[in-house]
Amino acid sequence: MAFMVDAGRGDGLFCFFEDDNDTGYPYYYEPDGAGIIDYLHIYNYPKKIGVKKKDVDVVWSKDKNKCGVKIWGKFYGIFDLALSKKISVLVKDKDTPPINDPTLLDGF
Repeated sequence: MAFMVDAGRGDGLFCFFEDDNDTGYPYYYEPDGAGIIDYLHIYNYPKKIGVKKKDVDVVWSKDKNKCGVKIWGKFYGIFDLALSKKISVLVKDKDTPPINDPTLLDGF
């Protein structure tokens, strides 16, 4: 079953995660302006790797400059808006190592 998970920043900007039964992508999005600004590829074949909606969380850092996607409680995609940087890890199974860069994780 396809699903979406989203989180607003409070100023009209959002991050949302979409699973369409084939792939999983987070998007940085401005619904009343630019539309989809950027995206990351996180996984293919969610049924094969066992990702469900309850496993995915979209979160903003405390300063609202970063948006991250957590799967199984670990970060696999981060947009760093202050540095115009993005990073993702292609999840192949539950043992895929998550993002571990302390600079990117700082503030969550």
